[in-house]
Amino acid sequence: MTTEEFWAQPKNALPDWMIARRHYIESLNLRLGPGGTMRLVELIGEAGGLTPPEAKPWFEVEPHTWQRIERILSAILANRRDFAVALPAHLERWLTAREGPTISLFE
Repeated sequence: MTTEEFWAQPKNALPDWMIARRHYIESLNLRLGPGGTMRLVELIGEAGGLTPPEAKPWFEVEPHTWQRIERILSAILANRRDFAVALPAHLERWLTAREGPTISLFE
């Protein structure tokens, strides 16, 4: 699936908690491909129940690339929270932990 095909899909292809500015999704697509981005959404969604670090083994990416993916996801989830969109509970906990003063962005 190309990026154009990904964006041509109905808006409901992504759950409300993952709908973000286009540049965030395009950035994920560049790193994982559109299919990989959708797989990541499935893994970290309610049904998958994984946090982004737990989903990492399902993808073959360099550590620095995965760090960037996690920062993008943090930005998306923080934005959705700011707009009062309910996040899956496990992602809310992950995001809150990452925002704490003792948690490194790269853990």
